[in-house]
Amino acid sequence: MGEALLAKFMGKKKLIAETGAGQHGVALATAGAYFNIKTEIHMGEVDIAKEKPNVTRMKILGADVISVTRGTKTLKDAVDSAFEAYLAVSIILYYNKSYNMYDYDYDYDYIFV
Repeated sequence: MGEALLAKFMGKKKLIAETGAGQHGVALATAGAYFNIKTEIHMGEVDIAKEKPNVTRMKILGADVISVTRGTKTLKDAVDSAFEAYLAVSIILYYNKSYNMYDYDYDYDYIFV
């Protein structure tokens, strides 16, 4: 909820995130629905097949679920897809990364433009 509230405060028109098992996607879709912000969730094709109930929940909540069909078709490639979508129109988006995918000494959990 905090991410969606912050995005709304910043004037962003869309939330974007990636998810593997779908819990993060459902949580962000719920927040997007509550605050009336369009939500786009990127999820690998393999994960979509395994996590059908969570995909259904996201869609019921009004999120656009983007099926990632390249590479391993899992979270790894969903992260890349979400970043690409974010960079394409970063002025109107708020990107919420579910966790640190990379082993860095710093953690960019939130990216603001």
